[in-house]
Amino acid sequence: MTSDSVSSIDSGYGTINGTVTAVGSSAITQYGFVYGTTSSCTSQAIVGYTISQGSSFSYQLSGLSAGTTYYYKAYATNAAGTSYGSLNYFTTTASAATPTVATYSASDISGNSATLNGYIDSIGGYSITQYGFYYGTTSSCTSQAIVGYSADAGNSFTLDLSSLSEYTMYYYKAYATNAAGTSYGSVYSFTTDSASTPTVTTLTPSVSQGYTTLYGYVTSKGGSNIESYGFYYGTTSSPSTQVVVASDDIDAYDTFSYTLSGLTDGTTYYVMAYATNSEGTSYGSVLSFVAEGAVTTTTPTTTTTEQESSSGPVCVFTIGSSTYSMNGISVTSDVAPYIEHNRTFLPLYTAANALGISPSDISWDGASRTVTVVDGAKVVEMTIGSQQISINSISMPLEVAPEISHGRTCLPVGLISQIFGATCTWNGADRTVTVQQAA
Repeated sequence: MTSDSVSSIDSGYGTINGTVTAVGSSAITQYGFVYGTTSSCTSQAIVGYTISQGSSFSYQLSGLSAGTTYYYKAYATNAAGTSYGSLNYFTTTASAATPTVATYSASDISGNSATLNGYIDSIGGYSITQYGFYYGTTSSCTSQAIVGYSADAGNSFTLDLSSLSEYTMYYYKAYATNAAGTSYGSVYSFTTDSASTPTVTTLTPSVSQGYTTLYGYVTSKGGSNIESYGFYYGTTSSPSTQVVVASDDIDAYDTFSYTLSGLTDGTTYYVMAYATNSEGTSYGSVLSFVAEGAVTTTTPTTTTTEQESSSGPVCVFTIGSSTYSMNGISVTSDVAPYIEHNRTFLPLYTAANALGISPSDISWDGASRTVTVVDGAKVVEMTIGSQQISINSISMPLEVAPEISHGRTCLPVGLISQIFGATCTWNGADRTVTVQQAA
């Protein structure tokens, strides 16, 4: 028998190893280790009962004391007796570290809901076994919400709270647990809004030969996320024909559109935009237009910037795919687009490439977790986890904060497109986002 070197030492465990160098005159009937905090090795760990010559075996000792020396030796037993390997020892690490977790600002705050945000800075000395949030209407945060049971350093996590009371301050803190204990982020707070319907504006339609494009604009989401939006149109000043652009959420200050065809040439039509949330439906003003010609197709679109079109380069991204198209040429990104907080997130460098911004114009400050993007005379600063953005030293609010995913700074593609004057269009059918640079 040989007692081999220990492996995987930590503050609370260590893996001891042994090898059967010879079986002897009869088959082995038991093998394992004896161990303890003295060279007497008074504790026994049976690994198995049948093993062949030349085979190695191991056993993980757990529940050990930090900073303590343990002795061990391998053994094997057959009909003739028990043989032992040489005495060996190891020392557990000095202390066991709990995870390090950060609480970030809440997002998507409405009259009865909000999204809490947290971040795992370090898993500590062991794997994380649980993480989530504590929250409540006092700073004690007595209500627990478990988000998950396994996470890596650098992972962001969220919790969607619902059925909240309007005009109420809520407190919350992120937490994470491993075998060494539980750590908490700072206590943050937010105040819910009033429970109200959205505010929507009907914009002037664009009339072309054979079709007309309707436009709407979301001024405010109201007291909760938008559930559906679109238009009513018809040939009277009380339009009754409904077209749904999307049965989904949309950001405040976003424009949406719908293209009508098959209209009667020379006929006056009326249109009004609408948006619905859990509190009800709001409508924009009724506008009129005169149709020109007719065709037979109807195409809905949703546009996330105020610019409807431009003639610059075009990039097409697909949710979950690390390959995207740039002017028809296939390009690979190290992180695929993903949806978080009802937004499409892209790595900053990938988004900048789509917008024609050079990597040399992007800088990262690790101490403040701030990224700076320079495009001509425009200087944009964003901080990970912050819902404030600085554009030429003017601070503005964000609905969703930039975050780190897979080691990359990621942010909503609609946001970065709008800042740098590009058009961003979402196609829900094939889950693609098209970004077109300004001319």
